[in-house]
Amino acid sequence: CAAWAALHMGVKLGDVVAVNRAGFAGNILLQGAIKSGASKVISIDVVESKLAIAKELGADYVINAKEVDPVAAVLDLTRGEGVDVAVEAVGGTGIGIVQSLGMVRHNGILSLYGDNSAPVKEFCFHRFHEDGLHVRNLNGMHYTHLQAIENMREAYRAVQRGVFDLDIILRNSVSYRLDQIADVFQKEAADLDTQGSMKTLIMP
Repeated sequence: CAAWAALHMGVKLGDVVAVNRAGFAGNILLQGAIKSGASKVISIDVVESKLAIAKELGADYVINAKEVDPVAAVLDLTRGEGVDVAVEAVGGTGIGIVQSLGMVRHNGILSLYGDNSAPVKEFCFHRFHEDGLHVRNLNGMHYTHLQAIENMREAYRAVQRGVFDLDIILRNSVSYRLDQIADVFQKEAADLDTQGSMKTLIMP
């Protein structure tokens, strides 16, 4: 899904891109932005170890959203203009949508990947209208069954051709046995904003 999203987030040569969240998907999307010709890529997260991986993968700037206001920091880096493409890979409460909306430029692209399952309170659509924003849904599976298969075929082709560095992500992931799965869910649910692992691997 992340590989397909990286192919369709709308980045063009010379674009300035902000990727909100540097987890597994965020760092795949970051690589996609770089390979698509972005001139500058900004990675935003709250975990320093994940930002370090983003930097290693080629992020030009990393922003710790626990230390500074990420929207203000991005606007400062872009001299108040905002980014051409703002990628939301946070999900959950909708904070990533609010952040991305605050940092995308006039007529820019808002690329939505995260599953924002909670209602976003006090959300204003004014900028969508006034700034003529373009919105992209980056979930490759929410189509017809046949289209979802074709989307994944396209994504796997890019992965097979070595477009993305997956080794660095897997090296920074944790693995557990299948009989530990209940404990894993409990532990990770209590530690959503601070866990440093890129991905949780469950081994039989």
